[in-house]
Amino acid sequence: LTNNTKLTKLSCEKNLLQEIDVKNNRALTYLKCDDNQIVSLDLSENTALTDLLCGSNQLTCLDVSHNTALERLRCESNQLTSLDLSSNTALEELRCESNKLAELSLNSTLKNLYCQSNQLTSLDLSENTALKYLNCSNNQLMILDLSKNTSLGKNGNISGQVPTAKPVAFGEYLAIHLPKDAESDKIKSLVVNKVSKEVNLMTDSKGDKYLAIADLSADLQWDEAKAKYSYVTGSSKSNYKELKTEITIGKAHVQQVSAAGRATFFIDYPVAIPEGISAYYCNSIDEERDVVTYAAIESGQVIPANTPFFVEGNPGYYVYSADNSGTEATITNNIMTGSTTPTTVGKHTVLTLGKSDQSGRYGFWWFTGTSIGAYRSWIDGSYATASNNAKGYTLVFDDGGKSEATGITDILQKRDNTNAPIYNLHGQRVKHISRGIIIRNGRKQIVE
Repeated sequence: LTNNTKLTKLSCEKNLLQEIDVKNNRALTYLKCDDNQIVSLDLSENTALTDLLCGSNQLTCLDVSHNTALERLRCESNQLTSLDLSSNTALEELRCESNKLAELSLNSTLKNLYCQSNQLTSLDLSENTALKYLNCSNNQLMILDLSKNTSLGKNGNISGQVPTAKPVAFGEYLAIHLPKDAESDKIKSLVVNKVSKEVNLMTDSKGDKYLAIADLSADLQWDEAKAKYSYVTGSSKSNYKELKTEITIGKAHVQQVSAAGRATFFIDYPVAIPEGISAYYCNSIDEERDVVTYAAIESGQVIPANTPFFVEGNPGYYVYSADNSGTEATITNNIMTGSTTPTTVGKHTVLTLGKSDQSGRYGFWWFTGTSIGAYRSWIDGSYATASNNAKGYTLVFDDGGKSEATGITDILQKRDNTNAPIYNLHGQRVKHISRGIIIRNGRKQIVE
C-alpha cells in the first residue's frame, strides 16, 4: 500500500495478516483491519484517521497519541494492558472490552464506553459528563463515582467481579484493601459467605482504606470465601445506582507473633511472606559448638507448601496469603519438621524454639512437654545427640561462609566460672562428678 498515497478507506478484515504498513497512507481516514493476526500497528503518520477498527488481533500495545482526529476506536479482544486516550479529544466511542487493561486514561468527549472484561481496579469518569452509555462489568472495581455522569441512559452494565482479594491484617481485623477514594457511607452492604457483615471501613496513616471482613485471632485459618459488595455510585439512573461486585477472598492463615518477637510456623499450601516478617529455616546442628545453623528465606519469594520455618517480627498478627503464582524460595537441607494439627511427642525427643533460662539466648531446646500446637514446627531429636548436650542449641546464622557467623541475639561471652553449676548429660544438676563428661558454663568438659 506504500504507493497508494491517496487512499482514504481501507477494509482488510478477516484475513490472516500479521502486519500492515500504512505509514505512507497519510490521507487514510478509515481503517478496518479486525479479525487478523496483527501484533503491532504503527499509526504515527495517519493523523487524518477518524475511524479505527482493529479488534480481534494480537496487539499488546496501541499508540494513538498522534491520531487526534479519531472519533471511533474499536480495539476489543486484543492483549492490551494499558491504553492512553488523553490526546484524542475528538473521540466519542471506545470499545476496548476483553483485553487485559489495568490502566485506562480517557478523554473528556466520550459518549459511549465499552470497557468490560478487563482488569481495571479504578475508573475515573469525573470529566466524562457527556457519557451516555457505560459497560464496565467484569472488572476489578471496588468503587465507582458516577455522580457527574448525568447523561447516562437506561442501558448499560456496571456489575463486576474481583477474582481474588488477598486478606491482610489491620488492627484487630482481617480486612481487604480498598481504593483511597472509598467512602464508608457509600458502602451499602457487605455479605461474606452468605452472612451479612457490619460495614467497618478503616483508614491507615497513608490514607489507604481497609474493609473489615472478620475478627483477628491466633491461628485463624481463613478458607477461600465469596463476598458480595455493593457501592453507591451517586447516579440517579436505576441500572447505574449501585456497583455490585462479587469478590473472591483468598485463602490465608493468621499467625500471632508474641512479645518475644519470634515464632515457628507450618502450613500445607504455598504462602507469601507478610510485610514486616523475616523468615528462616534450620539446616544443620553443630555438635562441636552446640549451635543450630539457620538460613534466610528471601523476602518477596513464596514459601513452598509443607515447609517448616521460623520467623522474626514485631509482636502482632500476620496474615500468610496463599500464593500459587509467585517465585518459590529454594529450601535446602531443612532439618525442621511441622504439622497443621496438634502433635503428641515424648519428653526430650524434639527441640523447640525458645529462650534459654540460663543464658537468655534464643535457640532450639529439648522440649519437656508432650504436646505441640497446630501450625507449629520443631527439630526432631534424631538430628541431635541428646547425650552430648544437656539443654539444647543456640542459633547461629548460616550465610554461606560470606562472613563470620553471628547469633540470632547478642552472643554471650563464655567465661570460666569455677563455681558455676554442674549438669550431667541428661540436664540434671549435680554436686560433683568424679569422672566423665559434665556441662559447666554452657560447655562440655571431660573430668578424668
